[in-house]
Amino acid sequence: MSDSILTIDEIERRRRVAGLTRRRVYETAGIASTTWMRIMRGDNSPNLSTLEKLSAAIDRLTAARAAE
Repeated sequence: MSDSILTIDEIERRRRVAGLTRRRVYETAGIASTTWMRIMRGDNSPNLSTLEKLSAAIDRLTAARAAE
């Protein structure tokens, strides 16, 4: 995981730069699709645990891609 906790906007930017789908990230993070949709619509703010899971999922997915 990265050293600092990212905002949802930073996580979304990292996801796009890495070429990852939203679905791949939230499934890898173990986040429900409804939770992800509510966050992206602005209905809910992600808690610290959710941000950590999403950040870690992006880290794992990009590391796996680099190892291929």
